[in-house]
Amino acid sequence: MTGDQERFFARLNARMPSGWFGSSSPLLDTLLMGIASAYSAVYGAYAYMRVQTRLQTSTDDWLDMAAADYFGTGGLPRLLNESDVAYRMRIQINIVRERGTRRAVESILTDLTGPHRPFWSRPSPRIRGRMEERWRLRMQVPTRSPRRPATTVHEPMCTCFQAA
Repeated sequence: MTGDQERFFARLNARMPSGWFGSSSPLLDTLLMGIASAYSAVYGAYAYMRVQTRLQTSTDDWLDMAAADYFGTGGLPRLLNESDVAYRMRIQINIVRERGTRRAVESILTDLTGPHRPFWSRPSPRIRGRMEERWRLRMQVPTRSPRRPATTVHEPMCTCFQAA
């Protein structure tokens, strides 16, 4: 397998000059095996870290760190005994989830409680105004009471200041 101790040992041993150590040198083999062991551990850590760079393949605490990156600390905590696969699905759903609309609230409630239940909220003022306007047109209710002008343009309001 790539990155195991035997492969690193074989690579290091192949780089040694051929005439220096003879055919068998247990001290050199032990030293090279120690170095190969360190290289193997570093390569194993590299391979593990490389898998953790994507949400699709990350596991363990790295998945918790990805959730903290996307949603902030405590934004989407892992549930008790939740598997990596289930937690990854929850993270993916919440990344693309719509927020701040009625449809978003209905979607979240459906995810939390199960099947669809009737949902009603008071309409916004703009929608409520349109609904009232349609009702007035249907019922033929005047929008304002008719105004009667107090005076005409040519008549003074008060006769006390008129010239005699």
